[in-house]
Amino acid sequence: MKKKKLYYGWILIVAVAISMGLSLSIANMFLSLFVVSVTKVMGITVTAFMVSSTVIKIVQAVAAPFAGRLADKKGARFMAITCGLLIASGYVLLGFSHNLPLLYVGYAIVSLGSISGGMIVTNAICARWFDKYLSLANGIANMGMGLTSAVLIPITIRIIANNGYNSGYFFLAGAAFVLIALISFIFIKNDPTELGLYPDGADGPIDESDKPVIKLTGMDLGEAMKTWDFWAISLSLAILGAVATMQTYNAALQSVGITPATVATVASVFSLIGIGAPILFGLLTDRLPTRLVIAVGAGCYAVCCYIVTTLTAASGMGKLCLFAVLFAFGASYWRPVYMKYLKQCFGIKNISSINGAIQTIQNIGAMIGPIVAGRLVDSSGSYHSSYLLFTGMLIVSGVMLMMVRVPAKVAQ
Repeated sequence: MKKKKLYYGWILIVAVAISMGLSLSIANMFLSLFVVSVTKVMGITVTAFMVSSTVIKIVQAVAAPFAGRLADKKGARFMAITCGLLIASGYVLLGFSHNLPLLYVGYAIVSLGSISGGMIVTNAICARWFDKYLSLANGIANMGMGLTSAVLIPITIRIIANNGYNSGYFFLAGAAFVLIALISFIFIKNDPTELGLYPDGADGPIDESDKPVIKLTGMDLGEAMKTWDFWAISLSLAILGAVATMQTYNAALQSVGITPATVATVASVFSLIGIGAPILFGLLTDRLPTRLVIAVGAGCYAVCCYIVTTLTAASGMGKLCLFAVLFAFGASYWRPVYMKYLKQCFGIKNISSINGAIQTIQNIGAMIGPIVAGRLVDSSGSYHSSYLLFTGMLIVSGVMLMMVRVPAKVAQ
């Protein structure tokens, strides 16, 4: 009996996990590493530096629809390589920056690169290369965000401490070029037909020249925007974007008297569980009813937010670790579900254009969330009110996702 070769899609997904995982995290998660060094050397305030975060979100919100349309026209490989080159260029500019205008321009270029890859490339590849194992593939791909951050953040911190922020930026430029642009150039293919394959490595029809035939079907963006599903998914993700500000939970925990050392332990548990959680929810989404997965994931997310409102300086490590585990699960469940809904509801013909439009709405939520949460903290003097609001918002988000229906046109 002839042994079946490993489906190239799995090799591709590992490459996507590394390259696009880094592209998702490198714009936002690495920003705070440079606050102390940059503000000290440039002589600027923390507020002035953190405007960079606003620049990143604005660029992503504005550019996402255009990046999506370009991905549908040029393909995922082109976008992934472009993503890496833009991020690398942005960090090179940041390495040479010595004033605020250059700093903001550098982060704008990094942000443009990040939105050109990230979820747009990941979802396009998963949709074209997988069907039966769609959510598992998406979970593996999203695991890369936590994995690459866990490896590169400590290295970047050490470089900044020993050699200054310029060297830190140059290091990230090199990492982006090698781990995003170069890996994408070598491994990423737009769809399985380029290698004579079908999704999941299955069999399928061929044309007169013995080449695989895959018919791309689905709605265009205008048709998608007329459906309930588009707005239910978009508003749900906007809520998730707004709630993403809870990743500053370290400040909330320390505000009630929990020591920085204990908070660091909680962060380690969250990071460790967060690497495997996307794969777990990918497996569950492929095997269980989608609404059940949403109920479990959204429930974990809402409960972890509520736990924050009950914490005190006397809270035991067990309760704190429970928070970290539930947070890791809650923050991971929605990506495989979102990928599945994108393909089921809208098809794959224009999936990147639709994905880009939804990401714009999600980024608007991400811009509003920190402002609302910050004002609640300032007015109440604690984080309790903001986390109670997050709890209710996550329940609403989960209910909206559970109400998504597959449009008849795509279902046929």
